[in-house]
Amino acid sequence: MLRTEIRTAGITYAELALDLTLAFHHAIRNDQDQAAATIARLRENTLDGDYAYYSDLAAFMADLPLDEASPAR
Repeated sequence: MLRTEIRTAGITYAELALDLTLAFHHAIRNDQDQAAATIARLRENTLDGDYAYYSDLAAFMADLPLDEASPAR
């Protein structure tokens, strides 16, 4: 429901912050499948380069390797 409200409002940053928080939550719970899904969503939502480092941070928190070289500069 929160994600729907964020998209309706058009606040892209808020959805990215929500996903980063979810990645932290999944990392703490050691749920690597959910963390990987959240990281994939972060990558998809940061293809334009803005906040691309969020997926790197999420992978680091979950102790997961990066699938590809980071687009963050």
